Amino acid sequence: MELTDVAPSFEVLQDCTRLAALQRLRLRACHFDDAAAAALFACCQQLTSLDLECYHSAVFRLHGLRLLAQLKRLYIADYSYALPQELVQAPTLETLDVSACALLELGQQDVNLLCRLPRLRELGLPGADPTQSVEEEEEDWKSCN
Repeated sequence: MELTDVAPSFEVLQDCTRLAALQRLRLRACHFDDAAAAALFACCQQLTSLDLECYHSAVFRLHGLRLLAQLKRLYIADYSYALPQELVQAPTLETLDVSACALLELGQQDVNLLCRLPRLRELGLPGADPTQSVEEEEEDWKSCN
């Protein structure tokens, strides 16, 4: 399911039941406050994949991630300068893709946060090319020296 440029309220989402079996959700240019986001996540208990595109940290935080007990994949685009601390509320997360967060600068706090995700197997970072082989990376590195 994809939602684009919507701003649902908590009142609209709090009693939703039709999304209970939803497994994949993409939010594009949507505007949620914390309460509406938590209500949406609460009614999507089977959600395994969540894409947040053009998500601005000032609009809502990811507090509702703790409600997504089945979440395995999270894609965040256009976020901010650091990883959202709420990621620790998603212990089942296997794939995290923040490769489209061009301004993201990873620090020690971010590394510590990633270490607290026990099932994380795939990590997409800005500037990383997942299609490039190890040999190609080594050649690129040698050409820089």
